[in-house]
Amino acid sequence: IRQCLLLKEKPYPKTGGAVMAYKVNTEDCVRCGVCAEVCPMSAIELKEEAAYIKPGQCIDCGGCAGSCPVGAIQPE
Repeated sequence: IRQCLLLKEKPYPKTGGAVMAYKVNTEDCVRCGVCAEVCPMSAIELKEEAAYIKPGQCIDCGGCAGSCPVGAIQPE
């Protein structure tokens, strides 16, 4: 079973949605930082285990998912 970081547990303040649109698969993430570089909101932080998307800053644009070279960021 693959482990995924749930990106959001409480309602997203800008849209009122229950969860954010993208999740980071911690087993696939290689912490290369490409997603953080392309994020227009600086909403991605590289943590010890994987990239982490900061829910209060993310605007659900999908740039991170499209830029990940290993496909570790997927739509929820």
